[in-house]
Amino acid sequence: MCKLPGPNCVMLKIGNIEACVIRKPIKNINLRVKSPAGNITISAPIRTSDSVIRDFISKKLNWIKKKQDEVRSKSRQDSYQYITGENHYLWGNPYALEVITRDLPPKVNLNGSQKIIFSVRPGFDFNKRRKVMNEWYRHELRKAAGERIQYWQDLMGIELYEWRIKRMKTRWGTCNIRAKRIWLNLHLAKRPKHCLDFIIVHEMVHLLESKHNDRFKGYMDRFMPDWKERKRELNKANLGY
Repeated sequence: MCKLPGPNCVMLKIGNIEACVIRKPIKNINLRVKSPAGNITISAPIRTSDSVIRDFISKKLNWIKKKQDEVRSKSRQDSYQYITGENHYLWGNPYALEVITRDLPPKVNLNGSQKIIFSVRPGFDFNKRRKVMNEWYRHELRKAAGERIQYWQDLMGIELYEWRIKRMKTRWGTCNIRAKRIWLNLHLAKRPKHCLDFIIVHEMVHLLESKHNDRFKGYMDRFMPDWKERKRELNKANLGY
């Protein structure tokens, strides 16, 4: 362990995870993952041993890595200014953004496999640019999801009454079992299409089994044998929002 600047703060390392530990007059161990880099801070009771804290971190490793991915991705999203030179993603592929200013309705187009051409009116600020880009992503996701949902409905023998798209901060999709309706996260348009398939199947399986139990996993294995690999890929942090 080596001390960090600041009172009572020491570093503990488990594998490739480092945590800043601060001992306080509290009753329970608390863990925080801080933005923008996903740094970990542990608050622990004063007399808590290093071994107890290491065990606590070990049990939380999967959660920690997932939370770090979310925090780092959110930081990338917040850093977008929608200006020329930024990299934006569509279906897992990076595209350099090229912004063109002209007094015409705003428009987003792909230029081959390398660029997104973003035409905006003079004076278009950050909020207007983000809105136009999100609507473009919504259009792309709606087009792809419509085809894939129909495919999976036919294959699985399940009928959805409705599906919708919205921006979500913590979930890739949700399912309203009673209404037979699923929601898809707008940002799925930035992930590979096989990740979109995973979320569609995952939410549709909830119409057969509401809980994430063995029965649920059995359905996932049946309809999508490689669902675990797709899930891991979806949650990787190498693609920003």
